[in-house]
Formats: sequence, structure tokens, C-alpha cells
Amino acid sequence: MNPQKKTGFQILLAVFPIVLIFFASLFIVSTGVANTGTGTTNESINAALSNDGGISGNVTDEAGQPLGSVEVNVYSGWSNVSTTYTDELGNFSVSGLPTYQYKLEFSRKGSISEYYDDKQGLGSANLVYVAAGSTTVGINAVLSTGGTISGQVTDETGQPLGSVHATAYRDDGTGRWSYVSDGYTDDLGKYSVTSLATGQYKLYFYKTSYCEEYYNDKPDLTSADLIDVTAGSTTPEINAALSTGGTISGQVNDENGQPLGSVYGEACKYEGYRCTYIYAFFTDDLGHYSVSGLRTGQYKLSFSKDGYIPEYYNDKPDLASADPIDMTEGSTTSGKDATLALCAGTAPDLRLSAGTPIWASFADYTRRRLSMPITISNPGGPSARYVALTNAINTGGVLLETWLPDWVGDVEAGESLTTTISYTIPTGVTTFRTTLFASAQDTCGTTYNYPRT
Repeated sequence: MNPQKKTGFQILLAVFPIVLIFFASLFIVSTGVANTGTGTTNESINAALSNDGGISGNVTDEAGQPLGSVEVNVYSGWSNVSTTYTDELGNFSVSGLPTYQYKLEFSRKGSISEYYDDKQGLGSANLVYVAAGSTTVGINAVLSTGGTISGQVTDETGQPLGSVHATAYRDDGTGRWSYVSDGYTDDLGKYSVTSLATGQYKLYFYKTSYCEEYYNDKPDLTSADLIDVTAGSTTPEINAALSTGGTISGQVNDENGQPLGSVYGEACKYEGYRCTYIYAFFTDDLGHYSVSGLRTGQYKLSFSKDGYIPEYYNDKPDLASADPIDMTEGSTTSGKDATLALCAGTAPDLRLSAGTPIWASFADYTRRRLSMPITISNPGGPSARYVALTNAINTGGVLLETWLPDWVGDVEAGESLTTTISYTIPTGVTTFRTTLFASAQDTCGTTYNYPRT
């Protein structure tokens, strides 16, 4: 292996024999780390792993009849590590799993999704333990027939609208409305949203060029009417009539009058000195854009592209000073053009260093969850915007528990920020190598990936 080849931020982690040190009722495990430096490689010492294990089971309906085509998702922490489907007899089998504890999700159109064992969320799901070289059997599930919401969607004149996306949301118990299920209207405007558990839902309707709305003719999720659903039955006549929205169009060029494609734009519905809703769009290869489905009101436009100075309409530097555009549903406002100037940006000089990895608690030790502080510094060059850890490649079957991208924030020139990432360490692994990748923007909005090539 060429030791100079740049493959990422690489850190060789050595998980030494366990030493428990008691600090104010918190068990912390002493570990060691050797940092090989940014963008270099290092020969790693990999642990010898035993044969992988598996999980198998059977899925039936409430009458005990086997259910085929049930999607079975296997999670390690919050990450989906494997997906399979039941056969015609309702049987499934998952292999290639390292020694660890997992959670399973079962879903099928028309049935109420659930997690093992008969749980409604990933957080509350029972753990399924897998040992290398063996299969954990009898992980069965019984899926209930779900409830259905049905109805018809038309335009303002009563003509049916096809390809309208209908999405059901439900309070997840924390006051947050989360996606549950969805469906599309057919050519007659009829739709059904299935697989719903007994409870109350809110429904959202969307189709390009039409004003989106929530049931019953409400502009947002907060004000939407509740819909009662009972498992095994249908709640009918949940209808909607969508109005044709307004459209704003224009052209974006560079300073030489050449069209700019892939310019990202936003139409902000401007109310009370702030954006209450944002419609996103992109220019095509000829620099043309069109944003539709706009409700009556005032809008402000913004335009940005990597390597160019972002601006607001009409050649304004910020949202407050941007020219407002009056819009009426069903109308078109054209000629809202923009010219973007090149921005002479420079890549920030990002460096990475790792702190000492630890078992942050006794619970983490028993779960084999290792925490490691990562410091990203910017000793020279321009300020780094929107710094994020974007990917990790690990050896030894080690899994990253931290959701990526992990947004660290802005790192000004001469400053640094620290974040903590977590790994799941399989039993038997004593050393592993993690290769970390990052991204950042300069002050012009140009994105750079690290390590730099």
C-alpha cells in the first residue's frame, strides 16, 4: 500500500483490554488512539472475525394465514443494515450479520407496519441478539389489516385530477406529525391511502402547477382537519379540489450574457418580514426557470450557484432588500431575470484530529458503543461554511452509529470546532481503521470535498 495515497481522514483505533475507572457513578473505559494524520493511509491491524450469523422467522395475518411479500428491514442502532422479503409461506431469512443486537421492521401494503415484537416504533422495538456462526430463529410477526382513507381530487371546475400525491401524517406521540403512508390518484382522480392503524390523521395533497393543500382546504399541517381511521375499515369521501397556482418565470445568465444552468432558486412567500413558505426550483441548460403552484401573495426570489455570488431579485444582496413580486393564483409573471457574477473563492484549509475514544457510560460499554471526539480546524485560508462529516469507511465490521452527514457548522479561519461520533464495535474486534470524509463551502458557496485531490 502506498503510504502517501490520499484516501481520507484515517484514524487507527485500538480498543485495549477493558479497564473500568469509576468517576462519580460513571464507568468510563480507557482506550487508545493513534492518529495517522489528514489524508494519509496506514496499514491497519484487523481482528479475525468468526462466521456471520442470521435471523429467520415467519409472518402471518391475524387469521394465521401466511403473508408473502412482507418487507423485513434489519436495523443496527438507527441504521438499516439489511432488507429481505417473505416468501409465499411467510418465511424470511437474513444472513451475513455480525455478532450484535438488532431490531426488525415488518411492512406490507394493506397491513399495519410494526417492529418486533409488536411495537409501533424503532425506539421501542425489542432487541434480537445474533451470535456469529448461528441463526436466531422464531422471530415471528402477525400483521393486522390496516385502515384506509379514500376520496377524489378534482380541479376548481370539478374535473378529476390524476397523479395527485396524497400523504397521510400522524402525531408520533411527541407532538410531531410524521409520515405514515401515501398514494396517488388515478385518471378519475380517485385515491386510497392504506396500511393505517386506528387513530387520527392529517392528509396532504400535491400536484405540480397546482396549489398544494391539506384536508380540508387548509394551507398548512397545523390547521389541517383531523381524519378518524379505524383499522380494517375505510374512511371515505375525503375529497379535495386543487386550484391552479400562479407561476413566476425568468432567465439566469452570467456577466457575459451566457445562460447558466443548474442555478438553485427559491421563491419565498414573504409575510411579516419573513418567509412563511419556500418553493425551490432549478434553471435548465438554457438558464430558464419556472416555479409554479404559487398561492396569492408577495414573493421574493433568490438565486445561487457554486462559484458565483448569490443574489436576490432584483440584484439585491439579501432577503430584506429584495424586490417583492405580487402573485395571483392562476396568473403568470415572466421576465424575472437575474445575472450572477463569478466569485473568486478558495478552498478552506481543513484539518482533522481525533481525541481519545471512550465508552462514555457503562451502558455504552455493554452495548459496545464507542464515542470519539473529532476536531476539525481551519488554520489557514478562508472561512469554511456548512462543514460536515459526510462518510466513514470502517474495517472489522465496525458500524458508524452517528447519522451522516453530521453538520458541524461554520469554522472561521484560525478556529476549530469539535463534534463526537459513535461506533458500534462487534464483539471480538480489538482494532479497526476508520476513514472519514468531509465537505465544506467557501464564502462563495462553492463546495469542496475532503481530502482534497
